[in-house]
Formats: sequence, structure tokens, C-alpha cells
Amino acid sequence: MNRKEKLRRIVKDKINDRQLLVLSYREPYTHYYEAGEIKHRKNTGGLVAALDPVMKACGGTWIACGETEADREAVDKEDKVCVPFDGDDYDLRRIWLSKEERNAFIRGVSNRALWPLMHFVYVRPYFDEEQWKVYRKMNKRFAEAAIQEAKEKNAFIWIQDYHLALCAKYIKDEMPDAVVAQFWHIPWPSSEIFRIFPWHRELTEGLLANDLLGFHIRYYSNNFMDSVDRSVEARVERENSSIFYNDHETKVREFPISVDDKTIEKMSKETTHNDIDILKKEYGIGDEKIIASISRMDYTKGISEQFMAYDKFLENNPKYLKKVVLVQVISPSRTEIPEYQDLEEKASHLAFELNWKYGDGRWRPIVLINEFIDQKVLVAIYKMAEVFIVNSLQDGMNIVCKEYAAAKQDGDGTLILSKFTGASRELDSAILVNPFSENEVSEAFKKALEMPKKERRKRLKRMREVVRENDVYNWAGKFIEKLGRIEAQVSK
Repeated sequence: MNRKEKLRRIVKDKINDRQLLVLSYREPYTHYYEAGEIKHRKNTGGLVAALDPVMKACGGTWIACGETEADREAVDKEDKVCVPFDGDDYDLRRIWLSKEERNAFIRGVSNRALWPLMHFVYVRPYFDEEQWKVYRKMNKRFAEAAIQEAKEKNAFIWIQDYHLALCAKYIKDEMPDAVVAQFWHIPWPSSEIFRIFPWHRELTEGLLANDLLGFHIRYYSNNFMDSVDRSVEARVERENSSIFYNDHETKVREFPISVDDKTIEKMSKETTHNDIDILKKEYGIGDEKIIASISRMDYTKGISEQFMAYDKFLENNPKYLKKVVLVQVISPSRTEIPEYQDLEEKASHLAFELNWKYGDGRWRPIVLINEFIDQKVLVAIYKMAEVFIVNSLQDGMNIVCKEYAAAKQDGDGTLILSKFTGASRELDSAILVNPFSENEVSEAFKKALEMPKKERRKRLKRMREVVRENDVYNWAGKFIEKLGRIEAQVSK
């Protein structure tokens, strides 16, 4: 029995005739116009990468925000469309936001308040009362859609991430017997940091309406329980990882998210040497050793810090001039937010400065790819990179490092990984670094490039085993098994 079938069996055994209902701000697929025709593309990001294969395996309905006019045209009268158009399909139900609502809900509270607050990386959160009112309104809109779907389909309700922190409470207010869970995809800060959020009590109460609340690692769970202790009058049972508030129990557990490693391995095997040669030619790469890095444009990812450490590496190790290239893929993100505009300008300037400082017209030390890249191209970059670096200043998990391990099916490659990622708890055979230390990251570049083949292969083998044993189906299976046990207790 393959892992997808095993997950289907778990779903059937644990939730019987119920359907899986997923709620998230981000939709898994977007429709767009091309030459007058409606086409679709799969969206990028960790949440979509993790949950799309789960929904393919389990079926059900995914409720998310529509983004384009083509999205509106693609849905039926119930605002639904069947995705992903290649078998193993499920329903996507779209929620519509006005420009003003999107600005307050996403650009405002979600991305300028909660995101920097939760990542505690020295970017000041921005708090606005009117935007918080819209955040409440949007959470109620998602809750209403979930209630309608759940009543029709007797569903398990699985809420995703920080955009919908109040949603569980609104659902429970109308359906107290509903089984509701939430997975928090980003870090949770210390209680001292969390308390600066003006509506910290309301947000805490929203999350405590869940029957099950999942985080990536124990550190985030402990921080959340500390925050509850400081925000509301609740009974926190740390030995059982349970919180009792208003006669309701919320179980707090850790579920390290992962990837569909078999699909990535398959794509890697299908990527030929000719494909890689074409890609290298497109980006002006010759026979140099390749260090690769892939991330969104975000101040949590340590892009500028990585460039400065790479500068120090080249300065201290001139023998690598013209013999190594850093391929930096940055997907544009939140381009309307000033902090992100400043970050993009700084990263582009640093790349230009390094290429001017060390380049000779034929060779550039940095190849900066500042655009959305197809998954097949990303896998080709994973495959051709002798070294891969994840330099996040703070990251809930970071699944691109797991994708790198899965894509290196030849068994040879080296990962440099920030100590401040959730993934560092699992992939401890990587070269672990403090991303705030230029010297440490600079030395890691040298160590990775000069590591003996036997050691490289031994380290990568351990990482691949971890990713294989704890893939995305295993992650979802554990979560659903736990949810099923809660449902059984509630039904008694």
C-alpha cells in the first residue's frame, strides 16, 4: 500500500462518512486569461505544497479567497470549481474580497501586524483598529461558508494559518458540536512579544475554540501555552499539552510539516542533463560549482544577510573566484508593502554590488532570478546545486530544504541550514548556522564546498531518510488520526 492509499485509509477509518473541509486565505489554484482563454496554474508556497497532495488523496472541499476575474468566471453558481484538473480532484470554493477588504485583512492585519509579530525579526508590527475590524469580518465570512459546507457534508473542519485566527470561535458559536482544528504554519513568539498585540486576548480566545491546535515544533507550542497563561484565565496542563477554557479543551500538539518526496523524486529523475544544460545557458552559468537558494522575497528569509556572508566568503577565499556561483531565486511577495519594497531594493543592490566587485563580464558571482519559477524548473535547480542554503532569520518550518533533499536522488549534495528554522530540528545532519553571523555562514560555504564526498553522501542520506519517513502524507495522517480520536470522544 503506497502512502497516498494509506492516508485515504486513515481518513476512511477515522472520519468515516465525513468529508475533509480545509479553510485558508491562499487558494491552491488560480485562473488567469491567456490569449482570450481561461487557464490555471498551481500556486507556490509551503501551505499549498503541503495540502494539495492531501486534498488529492482525501477529496473534500477547500475554501479560499479568489484572486482574479478569471477566478470568478471559472466557478459555478455556488462559487465552486473542481480542481486540479488531472484526476484525484476536489472542490475549491472561493470567497470574494473587495480591494478595500483585501487591503485591511491581508496587507494590513495579516502581513503587517501578525506576520512580523510572530517572526520577531526586528521589523516593527503595524496595528490599526479599523483593519482589525475587517479582519474580524473576513473571519466571519469564512466561518459562514464553512458552516454551510459542514452542514451539507458533515465535515471535519481544518483551518490553516494566521489569517483565520478567529474563525474557529465563530464556527463553534453556531455549531458547538463541530469538530474543528487549526494548523499554525508560522512560529509563535514568546509571551512578552505576543502581549504587545492590542487584541491578543481576542486572538487567543479564537484559537482556543479549536479542538486541536497544531504547531511545527514543541518550542512554538510552549510559547503558545505561555501566552495563554498571560492572556486569559485558563487551566494550562503542560504535562498533557491541553488547555481548558470556558469548559472547552484544546489539545496542543506538534506536527512537523513536510513534502511529497515521491513526486519531487519523480520530477528529478525526469529532469535530464540536457534540461539542466539549457537552464544553465539561459542564466549564463558555465562549469562553476553551484550554490543555490530559493525563497520568497521576505525579510524573514535572511537574503541580504546571505549576500553579505557570501561577499565575505569570496573575499577570504579568492581561489573560488570564477569557480562558484550563487543562484538566488526570489519569488516576488507582498510588493505593495513598503518594508518589502525596501527589501527588494536592498537585495538587488547587494547583488549588483557583488557582481560589480568580483565579476569580469563573463562570470557573475550571483545569478539573481527575481520572478516566479515553475516547479519543474525549481527541481532542476535543486538537482544541479552542489550546495543549497536556507538562511532564514526565523522560519516556522521551511520546506524548500526538504524538497532539496528529496530532489537529490543521486545521493550527493550539501545543505546549509539556519538554526532558526523548524526544519533544523529534523535535518540536523545539515551544516547548521546562525544566519546573523556573517563569519559563520561564510565558513559554512567553504565547508560545504570542500566536504569529502563520503561525508556529503552520509549526511544527505540521513536527511533523505527523515524526509521519506515523515512525508506530507504522514504529517496529514497523524493530524487526522488525532482529530479522529477527538471526534470519537466528543461523540460518546
